[in-house]
Amino acid sequence: MGFDEFKELKPIAAALFSVIVPEFWDIDHYYRQGNIIVNATSLNSRLIAGHMIRNSKTSFGWLAIVIHWLIALTVVGQFVLGLYMVSLNYYHPNYQILPYYHKSIGILFAMLLLFRIFWSLINKRPGSVPGVRVWEHWASVIVQWAMNLLLVVVVCMGYLISTATGDSISVFDWFEVPATITSIDHQEDWAGEMHYWFALSVMILAGLHGLAALKHHFLDKDQTLNRMIGGV
Repeated sequence: MGFDEFKELKPIAAALFSVIVPEFWDIDHYYRQGNIIVNATSLNSRLIAGHMIRNSKTSFGWLAIVIHWLIALTVVGQFVLGLYMVSLNYYHPNYQILPYYHKSIGILFAMLLLFRIFWSLINKRPGSVPGVRVWEHWASVIVQWAMNLLLVVVVCMGYLISTATGDSISVFDWFEVPATITSIDHQEDWAGEMHYWFALSVMILAGLHGLAALKHHFLDKDQTLNRMIGGV
């Protein structure tokens, strides 16, 4: 490898190294590691900043963005599927198979949710977008964590419903989640009620969250929505 090719690789190495040691990363400065000086701005900074894994001070990393939209789509899909399921009678051809998919997706969703919470705790949230009021910023933070908490409850209630009779949950026949709590009186009934109302609460909060994002985009014309779709 020639010297010119090596110079081109140094900014990429800097970007990769920043995933492990985030303090190393700042695309506006040079850093010296041993005898190597890395010019992080020599590569297209827009490309690196828009696709780095961790959040920066001003934007979300691609992993947070992907998780956000995966959770959003799954929550809506599971809610609609759940409402459809409970409308079916025993003789409907999908009466057995749809709960199987609902439970399997629910377990995978629980794993993704736990990872999202972990990632949020170790990965600092970007600062507020210029022009956003302080109360709007903190309202967004509170809503995010409220939805996380509600989703944890929804998942736990779903687990209690599915394992109330002592049966384990098969996840697409890949693995099984065993039943651990089965002795609560009328467990399936009250857990079902809680599951529905907490899921409905999540949908209401998500709807308000979405409306707020649209308000920022079309009325305030700031970058709140753009940075959650990787636009900034």
